[in-house]
Amino acid sequence: MDGSKGKSFTMRHCFDVLQHLPMWLLRDEEIAPKKDVMVALDDTEDDKEGRNNDKPEGNKKTKLVIIEKKKEVSLAKVEASREEARNKAKLEEMRINVKKAKAMKQLLAEEREIMMMNTKDMNEQQMEWCKEASVEIMERRRLSHEEASGGGSVTHGGGGDDGRGGPTSV
Repeated sequence: MDGSKGKSFTMRHCFDVLQHLPMWLLRDEEIAPKKDVMVALDDTEDDKEGRNNDKPEGNKKTKLVIIEKKKEVSLAKVEASREEARNKAKLEEMRINVKKAKAMKQLLAEEREIMMMNTKDMNEQQMEWCKEASVEIMERRRLSHEEASGGGSVTHGGGGDDGRGGPTSV
């Protein structure tokens, strides 16, 4: 008590009455606790949970919980949008494959029509076009079979054979 230095004790009449009571006798015998003991007396986690069960959470904790929930919701939304994007990509790929299949089916139908064309009623120019178209179709099919089977080298242009054992003549 810095303010009481140099002043006389004004409550002497109270001290005379109380000095012999057990509460005040212990005060004289008590030793000041050390700081380490004070630290050891701090609440442990178990005590905190037990004492604070009925207390409402503070504003900071509530805000942290709300922020965590918002983060979880935003992460869920991001994941859902990614999944939706993946599904859209798969759907687009399937549409492209369907278009390719339709185009291939149409091409094969046209090729079949050309290959099965009756040449009896054709003039020479029509017959020449039909032969050239047939050769192109056969070459295209041969190339696609080689690509599908991972076959050998593919040469584009002349110098090949026409499948009948002789050089091609166009």
